Amino acid sequence: MSEFKSWGERYSPSLYHAMDLACECGHWGFDFIMKIDQVVGFSLDGPPSSSGLDIGIVIVECPLCFSKFWFHVREILADKMRHFCSKWPKD
Repeated sequence: MSEFKSWGERYSPSLYHAMDLACECGHWGFDFIMKIDQVVGFSLDGPPSSSGLDIGIVIVECPLCFSKFWFHVREILADKMRHFCSKWPKD
């Protein structure tokens, strides 16, 4: 796998941590692969995960309430998102 770089929206402690992969309003959810272009950032600088297996965090903008939230991702998921998300830089 090639090296990952932070891009787009940056992590902030004020962002909602969506451990269940859903926005605070309840929208979005785990069927994220169908909504991959709502990803607005990836950060290597987020808080560490409890598993220690995650490489960074993905930041998403909810299309319903427009708030932003984040969750940890492992390398395999980050690589799939990088491939399918049109906003993810391809360099």
